[in-house]
Amino acid sequence: MPILKKAIKRKFTNKQATFLGLIIPKKVATLLSLYSISHGVTKSSIVKSLLETWVRSDVDPIENDLVINIAKKSYYFWSHPNGKRMNYHTFKMDLKNELISKGLDVYVDKILTLIDDEKSKDEGDATT
Repeated sequence: MPILKKAIKRKFTNKQATFLGLIIPKKVATLLSLYSISHGVTKSSIVKSLLETWVRSDVDPIENDLVINIAKKSYYFWSHPNGKRMNYHTFKMDLKNELISKGLDVYVDKILTLIDDEKSKDEGDATT
């Protein structure tokens, strides 16, 4: 029978949540465990609280910039290939699948539209 651990009812029924695994430095993990045991809270609740605070304070204003940055990086990958460049439609489908697999399905259409706009702009520059 554990001395310091209290029984935690684990439930993961929220369909609007996802599992996030991470590796952190040993010292941070030790302090997190120490805090968790000392305050009788789960390590997940501590990290979740920190992340929610970060999202509320910093991420909302830069969300659009992050989407634009991903679109630029993706378009650069397509326009500057290592070796033979893949078909544009194939590139977009591969990117769409990758974004969906990373849980970014909400942003797929916007990113693909930005890439199409960038490609059109480049083609317009090439014809003038």
